[in-house]
Amino acid sequence: MDLARPTPRERGPLPCPGAHTLGVSHSRVPLEEGTLERSGRADVDGLNRTISYDTVYVVRQHEELTWRHLPGRQAKYVESATNESREAMLRLMTVPLRRWLRE
Repeated sequence: MDLARPTPRERGPLPCPGAHTLGVSHSRVPLEEGTLERSGRADVDGLNRTISYDTVYVVRQHEELTWRHLPGRQAKYVESATNESREAMLRLMTVPLRRWLRE
């Protein structure tokens, strides 16, 4: 019987607090038909977390600061959501990270 502690790779991924940031981003994403909003994803790959949108115009829509949007909607919707959610994401990760490291 092997009593050695499992390695981080064997423990599997940490929970993804990216869902919180994705929700904040969804509330800001420019909205016309909802296609861009529906394409949003929060993914986990090992220790990496990714928030992404998948449309042919996503980069231009995110970066174009001169385009007009509905009230509450804006360019830089992922960047601003990430920056403003940083503290909340750290809080959401604290307990799961401690548990993950103890296992």
